[in-house]
Amino acid sequence: MYTDMCRRVPAEPALRIVVSTWNVAQTAPPAEGLGEWLGAGAGADIHAVALQEVVELDSVLSYCRCCAGGGLSRQAAAWEAAVSAELGSLERVASLQLVGMVLLVYVSPSLAPHVAVEAQLAGTGPLRFGNKGAVAATLLFKGSSLTFLCCHLAAGKKGPHRRNAEFHEVMRRLRLGVLDQRREGGAISTDPALSGRQLLVWCGDLNYRLSLPNEEARSLAAAGRHAEMLQADELLASREGAHAFEGFAEASIHFAPTYKFDRGTDTLDSSKKRRAPAYCDRVLWRDEPNLACEAYMAHPQLQTSDHRPVSATLSLALLPFDPALAPELRGTTDAPLAQWLLETLGCASVATCLRPGDGGSYERLDDQSHREQGVRYPVGYDPKQLAGLARRYGDLPTPHVL
Repeated sequence: MYTDMCRRVPAEPALRIVVSTWNVAQTAPPAEGLGEWLGAGAGADIHAVALQEVVELDSVLSYCRCCAGGGLSRQAAAWEAAVSAELGSLERVASLQLVGMVLLVYVSPSLAPHVAVEAQLAGTGPLRFGNKGAVAATLLFKGSSLTFLCCHLAAGKKGPHRRNAEFHEVMRRLRLGVLDQRREGGAISTDPALSGRQLLVWCGDLNYRLSLPNEEARSLAAAGRHAEMLQADELLASREGAHAFEGFAEASIHFAPTYKFDRGTDTLDSSKKRRAPAYCDRVLWRDEPNLACEAYMAHPQLQTSDHRPVSATLSLALLPFDPALAPELRGTTDAPLAQWLLETLGCASVATCLRPGDGGSYERLDDQSHREQGVRYPVGYDPKQLAGLARRYGDLPTPHVL
């Protein structure tokens, strides 16, 4: 049983977080109009921009480049430049690509010095080549982890089962704090010490469709009867049935379907395939009591793709810990790790007490009289995430998970 030693202090001003997602359908950034979409993030503390289908999904070269750590493709770099120019004074802290998926994360200059970033990738396409899957960036900031995940799930209108399965595969393969504490089924921790501290925003082209005949869906869309359309939304049904995205929240949808349009028009797909309209492009988050959605909208003015971009504006009230409440960390012989625990996690929620041992390992302190000598390792925190902080504090030994 974990021992909760956390004591909270009054919350800091809420963070304004904007999440913007768009399946750009292999198009170049438009010469103008991005402000109609990204401008929703004016005054944001954090802005995450998720793009899908930036390059052809069957591009072997793109896959090899991602595996080799070769940075962004030419197309992705063009989008990064356009987005960065639009966001002005915000500083980019993450820039990730997995084939067609690109995730860009920006923070305000006042936040940038206090943020450490971890990146994760998970391809779920054929042979896990990454034509579908997810890229995620976790921002470690003042005792909280804020994870933004850009996702592109399987297409097709034969039901949500494959998309639900891919959701669970991503949850298993990407270690997102304590989200999959059981390691199976995407269980979500109810540890009160972590409530409000491990934000996860999941966005992208999730590809969920409407369980309606094509002509009926088109008729409802033409009449603006969006609420009736959403009654047949596969994603809402999957959440309600606990088949996928259990424990996640989404704001009410009051906009038209975001897929599929003839490019450059407001006309629903008129090709031979005549694909049915759907709400493929979504923003969800793990339900948190300290998070509120201020706006959730589509941006139909941008018509270069067959999808419409979507944005969500969130307000997150951080629950900081006072480092003075964790004095046992100050006397440890592993000062860099203790300093990081205090400054970055700020957390004294304890799984066990450890102290440095031989060979850069840690040993468990079972004797209560010696517990004050140990480094307190935060509950549910992945020790692999220490590696990315070596740049800041030098080489850090990795504690055992006991």
